[in-house]
Amino acid sequence: MKGRLGFLAALLATTAVSAFPQTAQTSQQGEESSARTAKPPRPATVLVTRGTIQKYDSSSKILTLSTTDGPLQFVISASVHIRQDWRRVDAAALEELSGARAAVRWYNDSSGEKTIESVHVFTKSHRDQ
Repeated sequence: MKGRLGFLAALLATTAVSAFPQTAQTSQQGEESSARTAKPPRPATVLVTRGTIQKYDSSSKILTLSTTDGPLQFVISASVHIRQDWRRVDAAALEELSGARAAVRWYNDSSGEKTIESVHVFTKSHRDQ
């Protein structure tokens, strides 16, 4: 009986010691992978503004959208996703799309600045479908 208890005690001690470093290592790897894939928190309210593209100035990167409330200007950063009829396009393509309908997804960041998520341009052929 003493032999079995000693064996079980040794087995439990070995298992507990070998399991602890694996748990710590797994936890550490999980933190590293979540840090790499972590995205900034998304704000509670994302707005969509629809209108007609008046102009896009590539030097200042400002898109002017004509809306029912008057013209609105948006600064288009390199991280903004721009699509034309579901195809991704460069910001430079916006210069040639004056008069096209567009939807801009944006929110106010913590400093109160407008942060643009995406611009979706609908050309006439796409709207007629």
